[in-house]
Amino acid sequence: MGNYRDLRAKLNELEGNRILIMDNNNLEFCSQHDDVYSSEEVFKEYDMILIPDWVHREISHSQKRLHYLASVPIPYFIVSEEEDYPELVGYQELRLLELFFHASSAISPARKLYSTLKKFYHEHDDLPESWIEDFYEEGFEVTSGTDLRKNAGETSILVLTYLLLHHFSLVNRKYHHFLQ
Repeated sequence: MGNYRDLRAKLNELEGNRILIMDNNNLEFCSQHDDVYSSEEVFKEYDMILIPDWVHREISHSQKRLHYLASVPIPYFIVSEEEDYPELVGYQELRLLELFFHASSAISPARKLYSTLKKFYHEHDDLPESWIEDFYEEGFEVTSGTDLRKNAGETSILVLTYLLLHHFSLVNRKYHHFLQ
């Protein structure tokens, strides 16, 4: 994984940056109706697709979804929560933890795990090396015998959306300030 640098390079190449953050359910719908919604038609308005790693894990449970994704005619990036998200937030991991907290369902085990991680941070002035992995492993209920975790993909999408908006608005602000 670790696609941040490749993603950043691709964003710098593009003019419009029309980005789609892919959700498993949307891809499932498109793959079931490929005869009506060809990937060329569905994705023609986008410059690129971003897929959080946890969403890609959900997609990977179906060969049909993987096949449909492979037919998409625009570049897509699988964005790692563990490697790329910290870089997008400038390695401010407590800030990233706060984003995960706010993006998680109020009744999920993730909220309880947040308290444990925040307490750890205050005691050690750092988070455990594997805190993001632990957050996903322990913070979301397993929905079947597979690796699927209820609401993990949605949480990843929300956090990625905020990170991109914040990160690239800062970049644009610096650029705009430079031009004045």
